[in-house]
Amino acid sequence: MHARARTVAILAVLVVLAAACGPGKSGASTAGAGGDGAGGDGAGGEARSLTIVHGAPVAAGSVPEHMSFAFNGYASAAGMRGNLTVVGTGIGVYEAAIDAVTALPIVGSEPDLASETGHVYALAAYDDGIVVAAENGLFFAKNGVLTRSGGHDVLHPLGLRGMTARIADEDADEDDKGSEETHLTLRTVNGLYELEPGELRAWTIADESGMPSAAFAQRDVLFAAWGSRLYEVDKAAGLAELIALELGDIHEIACATQACAPGTSLYFATDRGLVERSPAGEYTRYTLAAEGQPGVRVATFALDGKKSRLYAVTEAEGAPALVRIMAGALPEEVTPLDPSTMANASAADGEGNMWVFTGGTAKRFATGKPLGFASDIAPIFGEYCSTCHGEGIKGAPTIDYSDYDVMLSKANIALKRITDGSMPPPNNPPMPKEQAQLFVDWLATKAP
Repeated sequence: MHARARTVAILAVLVVLAAACGPGKSGASTAGAGGDGAGGDGAGGEARSLTIVHGAPVAAGSVPEHMSFAFNGYASAAGMRGNLTVVGTGIGVYEAAIDAVTALPIVGSEPDLASETGHVYALAAYDDGIVVAAENGLFFAKNGVLTRSGGHDVLHPLGLRGMTARIADEDADEDDKGSEETHLTLRTVNGLYELEPGELRAWTIADESGMPSAAFAQRDVLFAAWGSRLYEVDKAAGLAELIALELGDIHEIACATQACAPGTSLYFATDRGLVERSPAGEYTRYTLAAEGQPGVRVATFALDGKKSRLYAVTEAEGAPALVRIMAGALPEEVTPLDPSTMANASAADGEGNMWVFTGGTAKRFATGKPLGFASDIAPIFGEYCSTCHGEGIKGAPTIDYSDYDVMLSKANIALKRITDGSMPPPNNPPMPKEQAQLFVDWLATKAP
């Protein structure tokens, strides 16, 4: 993507997907989905179901230390890669550092290079920097400056308005084994695209047109939403399943890890709460409100990729908050936010501290604490091991992996079985490498 680093080739592929059948529709080639909003048929004919969980996020024990910084313009998007954290506004791009927020100048010798970015629509990690989709071009942020991106001529004319990124090693290149590549999902005024290393693919779903409200591509499955209509797309088969559940209007999709390998939880920001898709493909909507009350809107996500900590900004009336998402449980409140303003974007930094951008103000919260059992390891084992071990089902011995002392006594055998692939057992979602590495890193300190 960066100038002189990669040439983007247009892949001559337009994949047209048949949407799932609903009342009054016919001829769809994918598995049918019910039209009553209560569920539908997934791949293989299995009924989809939605679990709804009520309740406000768990209250914070203490508010983390924070600092505020001012910048020009109005925040519109934010992103991070490594130690680089940036925010885009209606007039430019700023780097958020530990003690300042600094404007990034545009440099380059191209005769038609814009002197200003104009409105910044989206930011996403790419290779060793951040790609910036703006009104006046496609730029690349690195080393304290903006340069024109190598994909400008191809991607900027599409009208980029949203991007999500995965960074993973999936190219099966034996000569470059172990290297990570960036995989982008692009929402444009001309439709939905996926940018693999050096290749651009257009996706079209029958009966849908225009720009999706949210999209995210894993290795094998593409998720795309048009308001409340969510599709799971089997990329190899070219089949799109309509998830006919009452999820709410979806405007952002995020993953719990940077690589988002198969078997990783996904999250959907909606106007009716937080929606979680478990590794087993089950959907849960956390209303973030008491039963009988309307669901709380989730505004935006931010991922601390180094520690696989996913955060969100919620917009409860009069009580917005920064929350940390915990798999299979109500989010935990990190800190309340100023109820008089609305957060437009958020991002982590290289230390794991959370930045929340509201209008022309940036707040950095000291959330970058080291790995701990309760905060990081217990949730992982709860997600991938406690389904069987928690209640001793499927012949598994009953083990309470939420207990610190139990974990210490079982740590060596657990690590061996995770490493050799025998845990979780076959036909269960595997523990992603990023999550397994967090367990290895934690074993060095065994912090509570």
